[in-house]
Amino acid sequence: MSEIPDDVLCTSDHLWIRPGNGDRVRVGVTPALLDQFGPVESLSLADDGEEIVAGDTCGDLEFSSRSWELVSPVAGEVVSVNQSVDTDLLEADPWGDGWLFDVRLSDPEELNELLDPDEYLASMGE
Repeated sequence: MSEIPDDVLCTSDHLWIRPGNGDRVRVGVTPALLDQFGPVESLSLADDGEEIVAGDTCGDLEFSSRSWELVSPVAGEVVSVNQSVDTDLLEADPWGDGWLFDVRLSDPEELNELLDPDEYLASMGE
């Protein structure tokens, strides 16, 4: 797996969250998920303006072997969906240009529940 950037938090469901300005965060998928199931065939994401709830599905990835629901790590409003992301970009640059969407947090304290890079690696037995 590629090195995890220091400025992200992760979930056990293989999403990363990069805190931004104020109450906004960027959300993406970790390479560990992509490595586990192989190439992504398609993806669907929450819509701009959609309210998402922590623990609820906010999109999904389709692999040749299975479908993977994206479980929202935080609650808030989706304020921007990456219109440029596609299956190739998701795999080529998952920590950067392959981000999925930006969220305006309802409760910034939820970030305290997420894993730092070392905790994420430990959760995977690495």
